[in-house]
Amino acid sequence: MGVVTEEEFEKLVKEGMERIPERFRKKIDNVAIMVEDEPSDEKLASVGLHRERGETLLGLYEGVPDIKGGRAYRGFPDRITIFRLPILAEAGSAERVPDVVAETVRHEIAHHFGMTDEEIEKIENGGMDKVEQLIEALRMNRSIQLVLERTEKLRIPNWYLGSGSIAQTVWNVEHGFDPEHGIRDYDLLYYDARDLSYEAEDIVIQKGKKLFGDIAIPVEIRNEARVHLWFERHFGYPIDPYVSIENAIGTFPTTATSIGITKKPDGTIKVYAPFGLDDIFNMVVRPNKIQSTEKRYRDKVGGWAAIWPKLTVVPWDEG
Repeated sequence: MGVVTEEEFEKLVKEGMERIPERFRKKIDNVAIMVEDEPSDEKLASVGLHRERGETLLGLYEGVPDIKGGRAYRGFPDRITIFRLPILAEAGSAERVPDVVAETVRHEIAHHFGMTDEEIEKIENGGMDKVEQLIEALRMNRSIQLVLERTEKLRIPNWYLGSGSIAQTVWNVEHGFDPEHGIRDYDLLYYDARDLSYEAEDIVIQKGKKLFGDIAIPVEIRNEARVHLWFERHFGYPIDPYVSIENAIGTFPTTATSIGITKKPDGTIKVYAPFGLDDIFNMVVRPNKIQSTEKRYRDKVGGWAAIWPKLTVVPWDEG
């Protein structure tokens, strides 16, 4: 067994925290990290383990994962406990203790974010494609996760959570800001051409107000099948009816915000991004001229650089 003092062990736990990828470390909030000699019988039993069978724990996460709640939704801090004696036994030598501690810390932090430690490791090693990076960044935004979880209760067809809030969440993560910094609303879009009346749309809007009423930033619900009925009155020029929700998303004023995400019945996330994800992650705001005008583009992006200073805003004439 490695000869590691209690003081040295606690220092290794702190160093293990420092090895967590920075984008996760910045978001760890309301979490108490403790060191105990070994787990009690009660803690072992809470995860289905029994001391008499020789079973033990290296670490234990107790709390509500951030994708389910977050600091706005819980009062008491989550708790991560790292167990010293089982880790020393697992390591077998003082040389291996730092790595075992770091692996245990990462595993429990992964639980805090509702992820597996393999996902954390994959992120740390840069082994993610752009879609995976997007989904990982959006997990930092608690409101987005709540909307994705609850929307099925509205029973609306062909829906996406889309537009600015998706790109802006990524920009916030890249800037090191709060994930909801600068976001004015969440656009929940669906396509239902069976009834183009406002009354039918308003039924969904009112249900949404009840369903999402505890989310601080408004969730704006819109049936894209009827947008052509009011678009000219609002923006000054007519458009043809959209033929699908994907058709609508592909006309949004910037390439970075022409995006939508939806939760499939099997729980996986589908991303629709007709212009790809490079502009989002490169923090480039570029005009999408399929349907927009220069004035609409300028009105949309005019204040963004002040909110997200690392953005590159491409002028209309150069887009």
